[in-house]
Amino acid sequence: MHKIDPAIPFNNLPNLPPNVDLETKHVMRKLAGARAALAEMKGIGEIIPNQAMLINTLTMREAKDSSEIENIVTTQDELYIAFATQQKSINSQIKEVLNYREALWFGFNLIKKIKESLEEAIERIKTELPSVYSKDLVETIFEQPYCKVSSIVSKGLYERRTAMKYLRQLERIGLLKAVPSGNQVLFLNIKLYELLKQDSV
Repeated sequence: MHKIDPAIPFNNLPNLPPNVDLETKHVMRKLAGARAALAEMKGIGEIIPNQAMLINTLTMREAKDSSEIENIVTTQDELYIAFATQQKSINSQIKEVLNYREALWFGFNLIKKIKESLEEAIERIKTELPSVYSKDLVETIFEQPYCKVSSIVSKGLYERRTAMKYLRQLERIGLLKAVPSGNQVLFLNIKLYELLKQDSV
């Protein structure tokens, strides 16, 4: 792995994942502890009548703490009052933190929508194109709005001809749309693109 000096600009960063063994005993022990903590939090969260209570509190705290990195300092009390009263005339620092909170909620809801769209695509392909269905294939076309044949081939999922055939079949049932780009064809994930274009979800 390259030695990186944070004081010197470096644009040729090594590719991810890093070429090191991450599944050490120490890491796996930490992973088991983190999994147990998440399971405990999920269990506690399910007994809260309105889980928005927990989410609103956490996103507000995260927004405040992250904004302090940019020297935007506010108090929790100021934030909760501004949020509760929906004040029009608030100072720029409070407004910045509230905007950060909205961005967190936007990302959270967008991820939920994308997950729902992926699950719908899985069920549709299983029903309409059972011979084409592959969880890895569906996840690949949801990695970004545009997918190309080489993206599938490079993962070792299919040979080039088969990959093109399957993408064309997904286009036929309306999940993808072929878009010529230079000397190649890209396949647009229509639903994913529509979700990513939205200003709110």
